[in-house]
Amino acid sequence: MTLKLSSEVAHIQPIDTGFTLTTQNGEKILARYVVNAAGIHSDQVAGMVGINDYHLTPRRGQYVILDKEQNYLAKSVIFQVPTKLGKVILVTTTYHGNLMIGPNAEEIEDKEDVSTDDKTLLLRRPLLLK
Repeated sequence: MTLKLSSEVAHIQPIDTGFTLTTQNGEKILARYVVNAAGIHSDQVAGMVGINDYHLTPRRGQYVILDKEQNYLAKSVIFQVPTKLGKVILVTTTYHGNLMIGPNAEEIEDKEDVSTDDKTLLLRRPLLLK
């Protein structure tokens, strides 16, 4: 088995014994099996082998980490009741004793958008001050 890092798949061709993968550099790789672990781009990889009914809704999740002085607010991991977006928010302490809240789940248009924003912190602030 060979691990190829920094080798983006540009094309996948099914063959009798498996698949031929072509990277963005033009390198050809023969594979008996392909595991789609492309994360946010997994729908594009699925499309390369003809699976076109797989749709991914990109979401961004942000955490808020508070000072250690607030860690008394939670003595165990607290999960929100799941919604259509998943488990969404949890409250826990970090290894270093900070209180951590998150992640939220915000649908985004741009799959490459990994930015954070002040709005998330400001929306949670009233909850934290009670």
